[in-house]
Amino acid sequence: MPMRIIFLLTLFLIICFTSLAQDASNITFGIGEKVNVDCAIVDTQDNLIASGNYKKDNIESDLIIESKRFVVPKEGASFVVKFDQKKNVQWFHYITSYSKPEIRILSDDSSNVYVVGVYERFLNFDGKSTFLGGLDKEIFVAKYNATGALIWIKRYGGNWDETIGKPTIDKNRNLYIVGRFDGRNFEADGETAMIDPNAEWRNSFLLKLDKNGKLVWFHKFDDTGIVVNAVEVNQQAQIFISGTFSESRNFGNNILLQSKGKQDVFYARCSQNGDMVWVKQIGGAATDMCHDIAVDNNGNVFVSGQSSDNIGQRGIFLIKANETDGVPVWSNTIHTSTDKLPDYLLVNDLAISKAGEPYLLGFAGGTELTFNAQIKLSQPNQRFIFLAKYTADGNVTYVDKEAIFDQFGYATSMALDSRRNVYLTNFYEFNGFTYSILKRKTELDTKNCASASVVIAHEESCSGQAMKLSENVIIPTSDFNFQWYKNGEIIRRATQSNYQGSEEGYYSLKLINKADKNCEVKAINHVLVSSKEVYAHRTTDIVFHYEPDNSRLYTNGEKDEWYRNNELISVPGNMLVNPPDGRYKIKRPIPGCGVTVESKEIIVEDGYGIELHKESIDGLGNHCEPFPYFRIATNITGEGLLYRWFLNDQLIPDSTETHLMAVASGDYHASIINLSTGKVYASGKYRLDRKDYLQALPLSKVDNGCGTAAVIKIDDAFAAKYLIEDITWKLNGQELPNEKSLFIRATVSGDYTSSVRYTSFYSDKASCKYNSFTHFEKKPDFNVNIGYGYAGSGCKVDSFKVFLEANKEYTYEWTRNDTLLSNRTSNELFIKDKNIYRAYVNRGDGCIKETDEISLTGCASDAFNQFVMLNPPLISAEKTTVLAHEKSFIKAEGCTDVNFQWLKDEMPLIGANQSALELRQTGTYSLQIEKFGCKSVSNTIDIVVESILSEEGTADIQIKAFPNPTNEILQIVLPDWHEGKASLTLLNSKGEVLRKDSFTDTTTLDLKGTPEGVYLLTIDTLKQRFVKKIIKK
Repeated sequence: MPMRIIFLLTLFLIICFTSLAQDASNITFGIGEKVNVDCAIVDTQDNLIASGNYKKDNIESDLIIESKRFVVPKEGASFVVKFDQKKNVQWFHYITSYSKPEIRILSDDSSNVYVVGVYERFLNFDGKSTFLGGLDKEIFVAKYNATGALIWIKRYGGNWDETIGKPTIDKNRNLYIVGRFDGRNFEADGETAMIDPNAEWRNSFLLKLDKNGKLVWFHKFDDTGIVVNAVEVNQQAQIFISGTFSESRNFGNNILLQSKGKQDVFYARCSQNGDMVWVKQIGGAATDMCHDIAVDNNGNVFVSGQSSDNIGQRGIFLIKANETDGVPVWSNTIHTSTDKLPDYLLVNDLAISKAGEPYLLGFAGGTELTFNAQIKLSQPNQRFIFLAKYTADGNVTYVDKEAIFDQFGYATSMALDSRRNVYLTNFYEFNGFTYSILKRKTELDTKNCASASVVIAHEESCSGQAMKLSENVIIPTSDFNFQWYKNGEIIRRATQSNYQGSEEGYYSLKLINKADKNCEVKAINHVLVSSKEVYAHRTTDIVFHYEPDNSRLYTNGEKDEWYRNNELISVPGNMLVNPPDGRYKIKRPIPGCGVTVESKEIIVEDGYGIELHKESIDGLGNHCEPFPYFRIATNITGEGLLYRWFLNDQLIPDSTETHLMAVASGDYHASIINLSTGKVYASGKYRLDRKDYLQALPLSKVDNGCGTAAVIKIDDAFAAKYLIEDITWKLNGQELPNEKSLFIRATVSGDYTSSVRYTSFYSDKASCKYNSFTHFEKKPDFNVNIGYGYAGSGCKVDSFKVFLEANKEYTYEWTRNDTLLSNRTSNELFIKDKNIYRAYVNRGDGCIKETDEISLTGCASDAFNQFVMLNPPLISAEKTTVLAHEKSFIKAEGCTDVNFQWLKDEMPLIGANQSALELRQTGTYSLQIEKFGCKSVSNTIDIVVESILSEEGTADIQIKAFPNPTNEILQIVLPDWHEGKASLTLLNSKGEVLRKDSFTDTTTLDLKGTPEGVYLLTIDTLKQRFVKKIIKK
C-alpha cells in the first residue's frame, strides 16, 4: 500500500475515533479525499439504500465503505449502495459524468430503486457508456431491481441546463419530478414534451412519469419567480409541492401572491395535470426558505423550512395543514437568539412516521434554539446538528443534538424504518479531508423491544475498554435498567449506562424495561478486552530501518530508547547517521501500560548493515493463505555474494536467495558471505510466533478454573486483524443456532468447531474461510452449600450469620460490596448492616467458587444502613379484670433496645413509652415496638377496669337475681346455656369481699344481718362474666 494511502488511513482513524466513536450502529464512508453521502432511503424490507459522491486525489486509492474496498475511477463519481439490516453491502454501483452527477434515490413497494439525477456531456454506469450529450446538463432516471440489476435508463431535458428538486413516487410506481430548466423546449426520452417559443429562462416544472419512465404529462410554471423545490404524493394520488417565490407571482388559475419580504415560502396542491388547486404562503420580512414537503396517511400535509418574522428575526417553522384546503391544523416555531442573527440555520430534511409523527433534521450555529420552555439547545462557538421529533399534535417528543468540534459537519437527509430506527446521512470536513458517517438512531421503548437493536460504543486503551450505550440510542424517558455481562455471565452491580472493562473477555449489555420486565433489548455487538501486551503490540507500529544508500538507522518515534549491543545509548531525535558497528534495536515504552515493545535487530559491521524486512504474500497464489515473507536490505554489493537463511540457528537447506518464504514459527536470521574475501555478515534475528500464522491458530479455550465451563473463542489476534463477516459454531458436528459471536460459553463436554467467513480490512478481494476446533471435557461440579440464620434476643433480630460447609482443605474469603474484607477467613461471617456480601471458596487446585450475593433487607427504612428485623413482642397482664383501687400492670416480655408505644383500642396512648404500663381504663391493649424505622405490633389483651358500682349492661338479660331490692334472701339463677360450675363474689362499696361461693345452676344468698346499701355481685362462668348491682333494704 503506498505511503500516501497509509497516511490517509491514519488520518481517517484519528478523525473518526478521537472520542467514543467506535460505534457499530454507524456506517462509515471514507479514505478518498472527498466522500459525501447525502441521501438515504429505506425500502419495504427495511433495507437501507444510500447515495452520494466522492472525489479522489492523485493517489491510487479506492472507496472504503464499512471497511470494505470498492474499486472506483480515480476522477470520482456518484454512487448508490444497498445494505441489509446487518449493514452488509448487498450491491454497489457508481455513475460518472463530466462532473459528478447530482442524484436522488427512491424505492417502490417491490424494493426497486430509482436514481433521479442530472448529468453533463456523458453518462456512464459502472464504467459502461450510456448517453452522450452536449455541453448542457440533462436529467436522467435509472431503475435498478431489488438485487441491483440495472433495468432501464431514460433522459429528459431541453436546450440548456436543468436542475432537479426532491422527487417522489406513488403507490402505482409513477414518478414525480420537479426542477428548473432553460430553453423553449423539453424532451422526454427523445419525445417532445413541450415547445414554447415565448418561454423565459429558468422556468420551474413538474412532470409525471409512469413506472417504465414514459412521460405522462409535463407542467411548466410560466412565472420565472416561482421556484419549486420538492413534490410529494399521498395514498389518493393527490400531488403537493413546496418552494419559494419573490415579489408578485402568478401561480395560474387566477392565484396571485405577493411576498412579504425578499423571498417567501409557498406550499400547494396540484391537479392531475399539474395545475394549482390551492396555494398557501409563509413569510416574513427577510428571506425565507423551504426545501421539503411531506404527507401522512390521515389527510395532512407537512411543510418545514427557515422563516423570519416582521423584523427579520430568523426561526424554523413546522406546519401541519389539511390537505383539502391547506389550512394549518397547527404550527410550531423553533426560535433563535434575539440578540443576533444565527451564523448557520438550516432545515435539511422532513419525514413523517406511519403514526403521523413529524421528524426534523437541521443544522445551526451561533445561536440558541428554543423548541419549548423545557428544551433549549446551544453550543457556544460551535455548530451542531439536531434531530427533533414531534407528536402528531405538534408537541416536542425529544431533541437529539450532535456538536461539531474543530471541523465542519453537516446532516443532509434522514430515513425512517418500521423498527423505529432513524438513519441520518452526515459528512464532516477536516483539513480538506471529507468523510461521511451514516448514523442509525434507535428510539427505544416498550413498543419496539422485539425489533430494536442497540450497540455498545467503546474506546480502547491500556486500561481496557471504556464502554457505554451508543449515543445513537434515544430513550425519550429513563425507563430502562442496564446490565453488563462478561463472557455471557452477569457482572454484579454493573448497572450503569457505561462500564470500564479491564479484565480480558468479551463484554455485552442488556437493557430491561423498568415497568415491563419482559421487554429486554440486547446489544448486537460484543466488545473485546485484550491483555495489555496484546493491546500494546497491536496498536504500536515501530518502524526501524537501515537505509543502505545513506548508511543510517531511523525510527518513526521521537522518544524511543536506542540500544547498541544491549546497552542504552543516547540518540537525539529519530535518526542515527553512520552508526558504528554493533547490534541495534529500539524499545518503546507504552505509557500507562507498563509494557515495552521492542523492534527487530539490525546489525552493522564494517560499515555494512543487514536488515530483514517482513512482508506477507499469498501462499501458492491463494490470498486466503498468506505466509510471512522475508527479504534482505543491505548495502553489501558486488560479485560473489552467497546468501544463507537460518531458523533457530539451523541452516535452512537450499536457502540461497535474497528472500525467503517463512513456513514455520521461530527465530530467523540471514547471513551474507563475500566469497572473494571470505567475510561473513549476519543479520539480527527476527522472531515469528504463532500469530504470524493466524489461519493456523486453534480456538482459544479459557477454563473457569473449576473445569465446569469454559469460554471458547476465536483467537484475539485473528479477531483484531480481520473483518469478520459471519461465524458458525458446532458441537459434536451439530450446528448451534443463534450462536454468532466470536466466543461461545461451553457448559457440556464435546468437540467444538467454528467456521469463520472473513476478509481483510479495506480489501476488495473475495471472502475467506477459517475453520478451527477444540475439545472441552467438563469436570464434576464443585458445589458450595450455603447456610444462614438470624441471631438476636427477644423481639429484635439485628444480626445475621452466613456460613459455608467447613472443609480444612478449603480457604475462604468474604467481600462487602465487592471489597475484600481483611482477616475474614472463616467459613462463617456475622453481619449487621444492609450491604451486599459474597463468599469465595478456594478449593486449592485453581478452582474458586463464588457464592450468590447476600444482602440483609429486613424492615429497616432506607434512612438506616443497619439491618434489623422485629418479631411481634409478647405481652402479659397481671390481671385482666382490675378494680379501680387496684394497681395492676401490663408489660413486654424479654424485649429490650427498642422504642415502645402502648396502644389502646389501636390508638397510641400519650406518654405510654415504657416496657410496662399501669392499667387504668377498660380496653383492648397491644404494644408497638420500633427500631430504625421498622415497626411491629404485639398480640392484644382485653382489660376490664371496674369501679365498685359498675355493672355489665347485659346482666339483667343473662342472669336472674331477685328480688332486687331485697330484705334478706336473694335468689340467683344462671342462663340455660351455662355449663359447669360458676363462682360468686359479693363486694361492698369499698371493694371489700363479703362473700365467695360456687354453684351450678341456681343458688340463694342470705343477706340477713347485712347493712342496708348498694352491693356488687360478680358471677364468673366458664364462658362469661356477669356483674350486677344489688340493693339491700
